[in-house]
Amino acid sequence: MTQEPAALGIELAGLAEFASVLGPFAVVDLETSGLQDDPRAEIIEIGIVLVDGPQGPVRTLQTGVRPTAPLPLAIERLTGLTDAALADAPTLDEVAPAVALWLEGRAIIAHNAHFERSFLSRFVSGALSDVPYLDTLDLLALTHPDAPDLRLESFTRMLLGTEEKHRALDDALDTARVLSRVGADARRGERRMLVARRAAMRYAPDSPWLALLGKDLVTEDEDEHRQYVEIATASGSYPVEKPVPFDEEHIAAVLRDEERCRRHMPGYRVREEQVELARHFVRVLHDGGTLLIEGGTGVGKSLAYLAAAIPYAIERAAGCIHEPVVVSTRTKLLQDQ
Repeated sequence: MTQEPAALGIELAGLAEFASVLGPFAVVDLETSGLQDDPRAEIIEIGIVLVDGPQGPVRTLQTGVRPTAPLPLAIERLTGLTDAALADAPTLDEVAPAVALWLEGRAIIAHNAHFERSFLSRFVSGALSDVPYLDTLDLLALTHPDAPDLRLESFTRMLLGTEEKHRALDDALDTARVLSRVGADARRGERRMLVARRAAMRYAPDSPWLALLGKDLVTEDEDEHRQYVEIATASGSYPVEKPVPFDEEHIAAVLRDEERCRRHMPGYRVREEQVELARHFVRVLHDGGTLLIEGGTGVGKSLAYLAAAIPYAIERAAGCIHEPVVVSTRTKLLQDQ
């Protein structure tokens, strides 16, 4: 079915530059009878949104697929699809050639694309294993690190104000809508998109997502940094102090500067245990190796390692060592912090 993007809730203006750079692409969602590591799992519904260029229109394609075995009850409850509803649907052998033709010559975008790639290459066409796949999980982890999780339904609620349907075409359309929203927000100069674009330009300069985030909106990195500073300063989140050198004594001195720290963290108080932890983190970042530390509740471990890691990352970036510092935490509470 061919429709105008606006009728589908897709802001094609947000996808225009992305479509120009990427070329024709398809947003795909599959409903299946199980996960990709289940040898009995099979495709039961296919939804595809085809975008041929920056001007539209958009074509949508949907088909049910008659399964070879009874559907698990959990799948029926999740999707609303039943054996009776799919009894008259075509078999996968009947629809696979047409689906392969729909996707021929296109990049494929999906939320958790590894899942779609596994089923498409196994059940539709082996050639679909080698086409470019873009995973919106990667994009949204960059633009919305504060999201409660990376499920599609979280982003439909947060960005679209709707609930995920767990039906193939509905979810493919929602993925396209979320994409277009990200692109539109980038062009409106949303702060989080500006920060995401700077991170992508530094750490993943070849990422196709940069076209969506507006790589060409700013041609000079210095100008982009200036814009970032202006936006962050206006919101009160950009520090007025000079960056702290990656040096044990400087970092310890700042952590002991209660007046300075309270300008950014109301209620801050100096904790010597925290200062000592930060010293240990500085040493291991500088010298390498492994550090095992146990700190009680209230010591301020998170600020201690960030007080060391942030100057460390800044110093390395200044020396053209563009490698991220990864902080991996076990609990949801720490992830939120």
